[in-house]
Amino acid sequence: MSKKTKKKKKPEPSGFGVLKPSFEKLWRQAVDGIKTLEEDHSEKYWARAAEEKYAPLLFPRRKKEQLEYEKKLKAQGVRIPNAAGPPFQYGELYQSEVEGIYRSLIEEKLQLHMRVQFKKTAKLKDISKEGKVLLGLPYYKKSTWEEWWPLFLSRFMKKYDGQPENHTKFYENVNESIERKSEGRRKSLPSDSQYREAIKDKLEGVVKSYANQPYELRT
Repeated sequence: MSKKTKKKKKPEPSGFGVLKPSFEKLWRQAVDGIKTLEEDHSEKYWARAAEEKYAPLLFPRRKKEQLEYEKKLKAQGVRIPNAAGPPFQYGELYQSEVEGIYRSLIEEKLQLHMRVQFKKTAKLKDISKEGKVLLGLPYYKKSTWEEWWPLFLSRFMKKYDGQPENHTKFYENVNESIERKSEGRRKSLPSDSQYREAIKDKLEGVVKSYANQPYELRT
């Protein structure tokens, strides 16, 4: 007699009939959950956040709000990593200039790219020399900031008619260091070119430090 072969039971489908929550629903749940922890269990939440390897945080997108939130984190004992390179102080004199120039350059670069590559409303040969340079620039970052520097400088100098030293805010910013360097060397007052070069040096340092910032903080 032949042995009867046992029929194998088909595995029951796991999670049958259970719908997974959508991305949007999970996102809302996460945000609402962290808000509840912060508001209803503030003391326990911050104590745990300061100790755990990973901490669920509601990190804001806007720069000014980020700075305030970072202060809050430090006050609660939550350490955050610093960006590589010199710190970029948002809202300061040269920093504001660099931010404005960067945004205008990026917007212009995008418009040129659209006109030449997609809409075909302009030919590369018809674009200005500066426009061609801008169009060919690589991604702005720590290793490429020097390629962007000439455009930052030209836009800055053009904005202040080539003589930023004639504007009080820049003059006063470098005046003390200029006079200190010139003290005891000569009887005459420092020249305008000395002030201009000092301003350029400060601007260059900020352009470099801005390139160290994560892309998310520059948009």
